[in-house]
Amino acid sequence: MEYYNDLMEAIDGLKARGYDRDFNLTSDCLVCKKSNSKLYPDQFNVDAFYRFEGMSSTDDNSIIYAISLSDGTKASASAKAQFTNTLMLFLICIK
Repeated sequence: MEYYNDLMEAIDGLKARGYDRDFNLTSDCLVCKKSNSKLYPDQFNVDAFYRFEGMSSTDDNSIIYAISLSDGTKASASAKAQFTNTLMLFLICIK
């Protein structure tokens, strides 16, 4: 597993490893930033995730997921860490 010092380094590292599509996390799916297409939990796998602590506040915590689709497409999805508790519960309940 790769190690990254911060979110920007992780984004760059994942892009270099082929995770070149960007998604935003919502309460029920991932939404592609460019095409506005949606992915639901049964349409992707989480290959890795990286969590980063904020320097001054827990509100600054973030997490990025490296995901892959069955067709070989690789992407990343990032969010504030407090939001990821909702996503993790969603993924566990659906899969």
